[in-house]
Amino acid sequence: MIFDICNSSSPFGKGLKSPLTQNNIRKKEEKIQDAVNYILQLQEVCGKPLVTGRRKTGFVGFLCTINSILQLAKRLFANFNFNYLMTYRLSQDHLETFFSCIRRRNGWNNNPTPAQFKWSLRSLLLSSRANCVHVEEPSNSLIDQDADSPFKEQDKALANFSKYEDPTREGWRSLVSGIPTTRYRVPDISPTENYRFRVRALSPYGVSPPSYPTGLYRQISPMRPLAQDLHLSDVQPDSLRLSWRSASVPPSTSTTTVPSYQIEAMQYPERQWRPLATGIRDTSYQLRGLKPSSDYSFRVRAQTPSGLAEPTPPITLTSLPVRPRLPTREPIISDLGLDSVRLTWKPAELPYYSRHATPITYTIDYQEIPSREWIVAGRSIPETSYTIRGLNPERDYRFRVTPETEFGPGEASLPVLARRHVAPVFPRREPLLSNITPTSATLSWSPATFPDVSSLSSRNITYRVEAREPPSSLWAPLSGGRGLLGTTYDLQFLHPDQDYMFRVVAEHGEFESEPSMTAYLPHRAGPPKMPRDAPQVSSVQPESLFLSWRSVELPSRITDYSPVTYRVEIQEGPHGHWSPLARQINQTHYRVTGLKPDLSYNFRVRAENAFGISDPTDPVLVRKRAVAPTLSEHEPLISDVRADSLRLTWKPAELPSYLTDSVPVTYTILMQEPGDHSWGPIARRVSGTSYYVTGLRPDKDYSFRVQAENNYGTSLPSFPSRLLREVKGPIYSPEIEDVEPSSFRLSWRSPSVSRSTTYAVETLEPSTWKWRPMVSRLPHPSFKVTDVTPGRDYAFRVRAEVDSVITEPSLPISFSNRRAKLTLVYTVSSWSEQVRELPDTYWRTLIPNTDAWSYEVTSLRPDQDYAFRVRTVTDTGMSEPSLPVYLYRKAATPKVPLPSPEISDVGDNFIGLRWNKVDIPAFDVDETPLSFMIEAQSVPDYNWKPVARGVTGASYKITGLEPKRDYQFRLRGETALGLTQPSTPVPAFRTPLRSGVPIVNVKIDRDSNLPYSARLRWNPVYIPPYSPTRGQPTYAIENHRGLTCRPCQGQPWITPR
Repeated sequence: MIFDICNSSSPFGKGLKSPLTQNNIRKKEEKIQDAVNYILQLQEVCGKPLVTGRRKTGFVGFLCTINSILQLAKRLFANFNFNYLMTYRLSQDHLETFFSCIRRRNGWNNNPTPAQFKWSLRSLLLSSRANCVHVEEPSNSLIDQDADSPFKEQDKALANFSKYEDPTREGWRSLVSGIPTTRYRVPDISPTENYRFRVRALSPYGVSPPSYPTGLYRQISPMRPLAQDLHLSDVQPDSLRLSWRSASVPPSTSTTTVPSYQIEAMQYPERQWRPLATGIRDTSYQLRGLKPSSDYSFRVRAQTPSGLAEPTPPITLTSLPVRPRLPTREPIISDLGLDSVRLTWKPAELPYYSRHATPITYTIDYQEIPSREWIVAGRSIPETSYTIRGLNPERDYRFRVTPETEFGPGEASLPVLARRHVAPVFPRREPLLSNITPTSATLSWSPATFPDVSSLSSRNITYRVEAREPPSSLWAPLSGGRGLLGTTYDLQFLHPDQDYMFRVVAEHGEFESEPSMTAYLPHRAGPPKMPRDAPQVSSVQPESLFLSWRSVELPSRITDYSPVTYRVEIQEGPHGHWSPLARQINQTHYRVTGLKPDLSYNFRVRAENAFGISDPTDPVLVRKRAVAPTLSEHEPLISDVRADSLRLTWKPAELPSYLTDSVPVTYTILMQEPGDHSWGPIARRVSGTSYYVTGLRPDKDYSFRVQAENNYGTSLPSFPSRLLREVKGPIYSPEIEDVEPSSFRLSWRSPSVSRSTTYAVETLEPSTWKWRPMVSRLPHPSFKVTDVTPGRDYAFRVRAEVDSVITEPSLPISFSNRRAKLTLVYTVSSWSEQVRELPDTYWRTLIPNTDAWSYEVTSLRPDQDYAFRVRTVTDTGMSEPSLPVYLYRKAATPKVPLPSPEISDVGDNFIGLRWNKVDIPAFDVDETPLSFMIEAQSVPDYNWKPVARGVTGASYKITGLEPKRDYQFRLRGETALGLTQPSTPVPAFRTPLRSGVPIVNVKIDRDSNLPYSARLRWNPVYIPPYSPTRGQPTYAIENHRGLTCRPCQGQPWITPR
């Protein structure tokens, strides 16, 4: 009880799991007090109370927790207007879930290293500072996007990826990923569209939060920021002044009204922006009433006739330690002497405004080329210029500046090079990688040259190739990459699952050039990448189901495909643990068996190969299949009333589509007699939706109701139907006469009414279970019903019409041309007749005692199998029963081997299906051609719904589908005896996905004896079976001469063998 009260997690919970509210807290407190008294009365063996003994910790903690929850709830209800309190939110499960997220980011490692924990924590919790600079509007269609790298050289390098947002659309979209530098030129920019960009950092330990967005606005819009360059001044403990600059309004706007401004603030640790001042006409404002011990963020929004514009980037006032930051550029050499150099730089700034005066000083470091060691040349420099003396006139140097405060150093500036000798210079383009294989590649670069003012020859230049393995920041020369005279180098012994960065350094004697731009070689092999789409569920049974999923995605740079298999993981219940269900699956489908029908499950799929395991797909939920049937609220229909019998008919129970074919439903008939408030069963395990009740007394009224049941439970009973022997209407019940194959006649007795009387006939609609008028104003007490459909059940009732007044209806009469009679013949004097409806095992007595040698059994259902037996009746009792005689009359649906359909055509809103012809078995009922019903399953829903019926051909075009929505389709045969079992479903993946994978493992056949020819072989490309492009694919072969690629001469397109 206490665990349930302390674990409420939903505002809609019931009973003890409902949240604490003002209405139920007193009642729950009484129940908790009983449990508290019970704990206080617990004693050790010696009689000492447990709460005072050596093992009191758990019990005292339990009591403290209970008391704290109650006191907290009362305070929240009284002082903070809380409506309810969900006690589960006070547990430590959330902290454990967070630790689980930390472990998941490191391959479920229970003991992550400090570096792994730091990056996981930063990715999950910490927000990113703005690291996008303002982008001026360019004159062409390209944009340079620049980002300051917040890492020192000794930190592990990151790869950036950029996202952009079109303001006319919703959501951020990825623009490019895997950028090893902090600059990127954005192509294909429309000259008339507005854009916003932001950057994320990517490392082996996760993805950072995004930077603040920067905008490129081409269109005139009142919602763009109309304030910019927000800054603070006159900072006092309880006040400050905010100032900003008003952005220019485009001249084509229809209003010339000066905009007003609204100042918003966020006080930490809260994360909510609140307006502090509105209607400000000036571009500065004095804020007062601040708390000296609190930190704040401020932003400004313009108020326009169209509403509030976008806010300015926020600025922060904090009392926390803040490190300085230099602008993104190198220092400037203003004077270069023989043994000295003078450096100047722009002053550093604090990324946040500090409440305390924070002086900034600078440290200057230098490198004596070719050494990589940084040596301190000066510390605590208060100015933004400095002269370094005592340098070697024969050496080249690099210099950098680092700002620092009392709280520590900031990031160093980019280095500036002071050269005293002429060195080779590389062109401003990166080396080229070609002939890439899993373990090798060819690096090519443009030759380095001397400046035009130099008379040195480029012939004596040699090259050194350096490599770096991210995330390491250390550059190391390759063992065979020194003293190279050419401009190409073959890289060997590479690891397929490792990223590499390469650069080249030109050497001339003792002097060397600056390194070339970096060439990035991503890994050529790695773990597979699964699409995030959840698996599809089909053929759901109580204890099994069929899972199918998309094939793995392999990036285009992957050149070494390791065999990929799949593993299926299962989770029982919403809070269970994920565990592997099956491994080493070579296909993209799997049949899951051994499920418990009364449990819900989640399933997901991972792909794995020799290089690792992919991230899982999104889970798919399969709810519990142990579902009891549901009966409609309609009352059963009473018809065919006789003195001692009647017929009950009711609507079939409802079940999910995946249980309809596998779990049988039976019914129990309950009866209530007048004066008795209890309901008693008169028939059990009735398999149909109609039952003939016998043994009734002609002078008594009765009430009937029906219950449905299956292996998993019983439904609620239907509404009761009442049989009243005294009919209120003038007509008791019609009779059926003159039965023909397609017609019959209804007749009834004329009521004893002195006035002119006409009649109205009503029929029952099976789909709605409602009576509808069939004919009215009949002058005679009979009516011929025509166009009777074979195999359909009918019900009719009659009303009398007297002077425009319609009387109460008669008792209904039912009709079915499938009903039959059975005559049993036997040769003993006194008998008892019993019947059993197969497959039920319950024997029901038809006649308790008869002297006749035969008995005619009526009202048999045509779709029910029966067994009959006879017992001898004597004065001492009944004998053992005779051997039963069987009457098999149930229509068995024929087994038709349906083929799996194929997808022949795919469009945005339609899909074409086709299938092979079917060999139809001979049916005894009729020779109607087999037609088909097409059922569809809209992923992720696993219920099947018919989309087309009566299809007689071998193809069909399904229209009205949702674009970019996945479906599954299957066939069922339609016969006069019912529907056949469904075919194997075919999936139709229509969400955007790159089809196929690149061509892999291109090899040269070494057996060719011709000196000027070679034979190429490769593995075929994969094309999904539902692709509009059918048949064998063709391929283009290109040759590589030098650094260019061109199509081969001769036959460019060939078909693989």
